[in-house]
Amino acid sequence: MRKLIAALAASFMLLAGSPASAHLAGGDDIVVDGRILDFGYDPAPPVAGATTTFAFNLGDETTSKALAPESVWVRIAQGDAIAFAGTLAPANGSATVQAVLPSPGAYDVTARYSYGGRELDGTFQVTAAPAAASGTPEPHAPAPWSSTAALLALAAAGGIGYFAGLRGARKRI
Repeated sequence: MRKLIAALAASFMLLAGSPASAHLAGGDDIVVDGRILDFGYDPAPPVAGATTTFAFNLGDETTSKALAPESVWVRIAQGDAIAFAGTLAPANGSATVQAVLPSPGAYDVTARYSYGGRELDGTFQVTAAPAAASGTPEPHAPAPWSSTAALLALAAAGGIGYFAGLRGARKRI
């Protein structure tokens, strides 16, 4: 039974692992003073009026290793209209926020990463698509591989558990 639980836990950790970069469905990187300012969003493109997830990570340009910023100040604006502004506290080095871009069109995403007593500023662009003709945003479908990966992991965990049970049964005979 312990092996089955361990196999299920390992499968879950593989499926729920955190991404190595901020790139979700879309994004961009810029380099400032030897640091990679990594920006990502999902869905791509964002749909006006619907929730979009934005992620901000920091990396070392030379080693490509992830760095953990103390905070990331973010401002998302379309001209003078601010869709979001706030300071994010990164969890495990990644700062994420969900926001709604109210109108279709281009937005500037300004991010100020605080790291090692320094401020690293970057500006990214993202364009929100118009909502569907019905007036409601189209739902964001999960990546086609995510369902397949989940089924494969569960099948593998079940197989491991089954064979672990058979092996245990043989030892008792």
